[in-house]
Amino acid sequence: MEWIPYIEIRSSATREIIGIIEGAELEFNYNLNGCGSCEVYCRATTTNLNLLKNGNYITLPNEVDYTDANGNEYCNIWRIHKIQRQNDRIGGRYIIATGQEGKCIVGNRIIRYTVVMSGDLVTNIKDQLFKQNITDPKRTVNNVEQSWVQRKIPEFVFANSSVQRTIQDESGNATKTQVSWDNLLTYTENLYATYNCGAKLRLNKSDLQLYYTIYEGTDKSNTIVFSQANENILSTDYLEDVLSYKTYVLVGGEDDETTKIRKVNSVDDNSSGVDRYEAFVDAKDLSSKYEDEKGVEKTMSDADYKALLKARGTEKLKSEFYIEENFDGEIDITNKRYKFNEQYYLGDIVKIRDNDFGNEKKVQVMKFTRVQNMEGYKEYFSHEVKEV
Repeated sequence: MEWIPYIEIRSSATREIIGIIEGAELEFNYNLNGCGSCEVYCRATTTNLNLLKNGNYITLPNEVDYTDANGNEYCNIWRIHKIQRQNDRIGGRYIIATGQEGKCIVGNRIIRYTVVMSGDLVTNIKDQLFKQNITDPKRTVNNVEQSWVQRKIPEFVFANSSVQRTIQDESGNATKTQVSWDNLLTYTENLYATYNCGAKLRLNKSDLQLYYTIYEGTDKSNTIVFSQANENILSTDYLEDVLSYKTYVLVGGEDDETTKIRKVNSVDDNSSGVDRYEAFVDAKDLSSKYEDEKGVEKTMSDADYKALLKARGTEKLKSEFYIEENFDGEIDITNKRYKFNEQYYLGDIVKIRDNDFGNEKKVQVMKFTRVQNMEGYKEYFSHEVKEV
């Protein structure tokens, strides 16, 4: 896609197209982890004001993000969540609509009951987190289990995934993890960042259902190279920041019922001296006693609880206490050598080479941006340096 002729506005209730908007300034961000954003800036005509309403969806014309084995086409979808109206000094009336990628609707749910996960990551996410909170939620009333229809999102489909991950600690050993009361979107996106994968919520253009899938990238660094020499990159920006970096995390959980001493565990890479960076993580939300969705109280062993603490420390090291290293660039879209969603995609590992500074890095595609305004149409990418 080299130019966006118009955008499609879809009903929140049916996902059907209810109108189009032309001549707008646009920005669309696609994210591997976390929700990408969108912004539409246009004249506040009566038609545009009626179409750009909170809750409505936005899609791009003729965009196909994925095609399944049956030939069904899926596209990206954004949901509007903020509307701003402006009047300028010369009488111009404008509207700014801001939204997020479709998977933002996952953030409408909390993880209502305590979930203990072990084994295959995707299976746990599908059969516990999403089944209990979106696709088939249930609750127990007067000792009778019943469907909790108010929490179900009928148009939400959890699609099959080929991603294979085992819930494990920093040493690669199988472990357990526990969660309760967290926001479902925030928690799952942190999981994907920890296990190096991502999730999409796409619109099936045929049945207009929303299909959620977990996916991963592939290593294409030997074939996809962005550089000045290849004439497919206009500028580069390299950043390395160690301000948040930690090598040792002490995790504090609940108090021991007998000794009243707090249970702790740690994650340590055995660094020493000035190269040892320590942090404390408060994990009192992790409890050895919990109720499942049927209201049955369960108690885990001390070893399993310590494993939970260690897993929390590992998650924090990967999600918060890491070296921030980014290598960004502006793509030269007049060079058709590589096209997003054809030669490379979110999560893929590509190579960026800065011929002027002599930098060369394998990077993972974390974010892709399309911008269309008075200056024309541009594409940008953001990456996280990936040592592979």
